[in-house]
Parts: sequence; C-alpha cells; structure tokens
Amino acid sequence: MPIVRHPTTLAACLVCLSGLTACGGASSSPAPTSSDVDAALDAAVEMDSAGAPVDAAPPAADGPAADGPAATPDPGCLAAVVTLGDLEIFAYEAVRSDATADAEGVAVDKACSRPGVLPWSTVTLDQARAACAASGFELCSGDDWLAACGGDAHRAFPYGGSHVPAACNDHVSGDAHVEIGGFHPDCHTPEGVYDLSGNLWEMTADGQRRGASFRINPVYYQTAAAQCDGQLTVIGDGANDENGFRCCRHR
Repeated sequence: MPIVRHPTTLAACLVCLSGLTACGGASSSPAPTSSDVDAALDAAVEMDSAGAPVDAAPPAADGPAADGPAATPDPGCLAAVVTLGDLEIFAYEAVRSDATADAEGVAVDKACSRPGVLPWSTVTLDQARAACAASGFELCSGDDWLAACGGDAHRAFPYGGSHVPAACNDHVSGDAHVEIGGFHPDCHTPEGVYDLSGNLWEMTADGQRRGASFRINPVYYQTAAAQCDGQLTVIGDGANDENGFRCCRHR
C-alpha cells in the first residue's frame, strides 16, 4: 500500500506555523521559514491512502536474514530423543527425513528419530556418520550404544535379563521383515529407547553392528545375537537391507 502524507495533517501544521486563529488565536510570531516547514513535515503523522496512521517502520520480517546463520534441524525430525545422564540417544532407529509408515523414503539430508515410520536401511557407514552430523549428533559409539541398551543394571536384553519371544522383531521370533519404529510396544529399555534388539542391525562408529535384525535365522544366530552385547563386524561399507544405525551425542 503506498504511503502518503495526509493533506489535512500537513495543512494543520502549516496553519499553526502561520499563527492563525485556528490554532488558538493570532500570533505576533514571524512567518514560518522553509526550515520550519520542513520540520513540520517531518513531525507530521504519516497516513495511508485511507487516512489511517502508518507506523514509522514496518515490522521485521519473520525468519533469519538471507545471510544469517544456517538453519537448525527441524524439531519434528528429532521428535524422540532420550537423555541418559550426559548422553542423548535417538529413541528410535534413524529414519530418513521423508520416511513414512509405508516407505523408507529417499532423502539423505539428515537422520531423524520419529516413531511410526520405516527405519533407514541400506546405508553405508560414511552416510550414517554424515546423516547424524547433519542433525547435530554423531554415529553412536559401541560403548554408548551398549550403555543405552544394558543400562546401569547391565541387562542382557533392552527389556530385561532374559529373552522374551516376540518382544522384539529379532532373529529368533520376529516378523521376518522390517517394521516401523515402535511397532513392538515391549521392545524398549526402561528409559524408552526402542528397537535396540531386532528390526535392523545398528552400525556403530567402531565398525561393529549390534542388536540383530528382522531376518529370522535361529540356527545360526540364536538369541545371543539379539543381546545387548551381541555384535558382528560390518562387512564392506555396510550397505544392505538388514543394517541401519542410531545417533548419539554428549551434552
């Protein structure tokens, strides 16, 4: 909307400067100079074309300036993070930012922690490290992962001291396919970290994979692979449909 100086306001200012009776009686003051007129114009209230006052300065636009700091990760991407002492860990296996309950997605911009969507598989170790870093985290170390799974009680499984069939989507009694995060409601630690046993092997920064996967093979793996301290070395770059990851950071 164009900004104009309302003519009524300007006229009133000039009348006052001229000392006419409209401003409270005649005055013997000298005629206004050009500088007086300029000052009056500057002091006049700006009006829009409808006669409404206009603020001297428009409100600042929302959001950072174009050359401002880089955007921070979307809080919705990090909807579920558990704090254990000075450790923060994804409550769910890492997912892509565009993951849904029906599709893993294709985005590789950052790692997210959200329930109810399919976890990020077929990811390399380098991609996992980069995705965690993009969200302000790091790929979990083996020690941090184990501490989150076993807790101070050094549990054998995330949910307790002995294997519970079908509690998690593991090698022995799982669903034989990957599930959305949190699909098995009993597969969590007391602190609320889900799917540390089964669903996807979780690659850690030390080049190991932990926690077993959905692929049922009780003869080869038995229940030991689904324990907190069970681990296998990552083969190659780690990219296959059984491997995923989780992100951690220390505050």
